[in-house]
Amino acid sequence: MKKISIVLILLLSLGCTEDDNIEISNIQKFELLEPQATNINLNFAYPDNPAFTLAWTDNLTLSNNYSVEMATTLDFEAPVILGTTSTNTFTMSVANFNMALINAGISAFENTGIFMRVKAGEMLSNTVTFSVNSYPETPPVLVSPSNGTTVVLSDETPDETAITVEWEDRDFNTATTQATITYDIESALAGTDFASLTSVGTTVDMLSINISHSDLNDAALTAGVLPESVGSLDMRVKATIATASGDLVRYSESVSISVTPYSTALGVSSWGIVGSGYNNWGAFADGSFYTTDQPNIIVAYVTLVTGEIKFRENNDWGNNFGDSGADGTLEPGGDNIAVTAGNYKITINFNDNTWSSEQYSLGIVGSGYNDWGGAGPDAKTYYDQITNSFKVGVKLLDGEIKFRVNNDWGTNYGGSGGTLTGDNIPVTAGYYTVTIDLNNNTYSIVPDDIIGVIGSGFNDWGNAGPDFSLTEVNPDIWVGDIVTFVDGEIKFRVNNDWGTNYGGTDGNLSLNGGNLAVTAGLYRIRLDLANMTYQLNKVQ
Repeated sequence: MKKISIVLILLLSLGCTEDDNIEISNIQKFELLEPQATNINLNFAYPDNPAFTLAWTDNLTLSNNYSVEMATTLDFEAPVILGTTSTNTFTMSVANFNMALINAGISAFENTGIFMRVKAGEMLSNTVTFSVNSYPETPPVLVSPSNGTTVVLSDETPDETAITVEWEDRDFNTATTQATITYDIESALAGTDFASLTSVGTTVDMLSINISHSDLNDAALTAGVLPESVGSLDMRVKATIATASGDLVRYSESVSISVTPYSTALGVSSWGIVGSGYNNWGAFADGSFYTTDQPNIIVAYVTLVTGEIKFRENNDWGNNFGDSGADGTLEPGGDNIAVTAGNYKITINFNDNTWSSEQYSLGIVGSGYNDWGGAGPDAKTYYDQITNSFKVGVKLLDGEIKFRVNNDWGTNYGGSGGTLTGDNIPVTAGYYTVTIDLNNNTYSIVPDDIIGVIGSGFNDWGNAGPDFSLTEVNPDIWVGDIVTFVDGEIKFRVNNDWGTNYGGTDGNLSLNGGNLAVTAGLYRIRLDLANMTYQLNKVQ
């Protein structure tokens, strides 16, 4: 035995020289590779893109079942399993990783350090560190009002709170992030899926807002609820965050409330405008005046043609006024008043029997309509006395718009979030009803079906330009003036398309009805879709 030991030692000694290297191969290890990038900025615009990819080496466990764990602390006191895999790599999408961060309680847009590791059975890899920024994903949750809430609105307390809207937003903590979030309270007629909506109120970085009687009343009337009648509105919260990747928008579930609005209509006066400048001296109804909050003062918003006018009561010559001397003073049976074509606001003061007239039109201008005025006049609005606002049915283009008076920049309005400001308003191509409320400093741009005039009597059946757009000034009442016709025929159709069109005869409308004959001249048009009637009122 002693000889054998000596030989072995000798062999080992002889086999090793100082120039020989001993290479130890197949070292067993379970190692998560350090990531090339340790900052993960999640972009909501690309939810299916990879958020990250992990890779590891494992010739220790030889497992085919790995779990990837995440934690907000290095000791992994509360680990979150991100997923499992049978390979040595793991990839997670932006949307799935973002939801995992939200479920782990990480606030949106807050730069947070997280730790990841891989687990195979009871064996753990090393830990790698990331810095992440998540984004809000779950929608706001309405707390109040609840479904079925009943509100009776009062014109005696227009500025007082009618309803308080409150919500929660678990993904967004304004105390720990620099991002700004804008909340809009949207309403629409119940059951319409917000196809035609109104912004009732807007707030920034707050979780509640008080809606006044006046604002909720305007929303109800705009939606089509009749004054002094019970109607239902759907309400929801729209949350918008402006980011470098665009607007991140989320919507809460909606609730339905019962609303009884009051009438805000200016009373229709018994007085009207008659003459060659308006209705060919009574060929159809006189132009309406409306009462105001000042006793014995009435106002009208009208489009006139060149000619003469007078003012008379109840569409009758028994009581009429003119202006002898053209000095702004009214005299019973006085002289005709000369007028030139244009849009006007006419005011009569019966306290001192005076009258005044000023050019007045409120229209849409911009790259989204008429190349900022370079491609034609502004889209003229029509006065709606029921909501005391101005409306127009219009086809818009991709671009921006503003509102201005008399096709001139002297008085103009921009807007943001439904409130009139100085900013240009971005719009996308489509058909809309635009409403401007100068009393409440608000506006709305609502996608809508717009009825237009087409025919050989107007635009060569669409070959010579777009249809002439009508405006729904009151529910189911569509108007347009002044329209220039040539001898021919016309029909009415929706959104410049024949899918829905109206014709008729003898003042009665019918779906897909016959062509309507017209002669050359200037016309005022009125459609009543509730009663399926039409008027083609020739002025000149």
